[in-house]
Amino acid sequence: MFVVAAQQVQSTAPGPLVAGRPTWHHSDKRPVGTQHAAAPRSDPGVPRLALCGADLKDWMIFPTRPFDPRGTGSCHDCAQLLPLAAPPQAE
Repeated sequence: MFVVAAQQVQSTAPGPLVAGRPTWHHSDKRPVGTQHAAAPRSDPGVPRLALCGADLKDWMIFPTRPFDPRGTGSCHDCAQLLPLAAPPQAE
């Protein structure tokens, strides 16, 4: 399974901040804009790349949101490559 990576998020509902929980991890956020297919995890020290080869440095990874190749904000190249890609290994 590949998950969504996006540069921006929009709130679906204002939620309270939870102590100790990063603000980008709130469940009331959803990705907007171009969304790439990313492996759920990557090795530390290895550049994180999307399935299409886009550099995902400083992008937000949504580990519980599966990449939808039919989504309106989905990267066209990632969507075309998805059927050819081997699923990432679960860690």
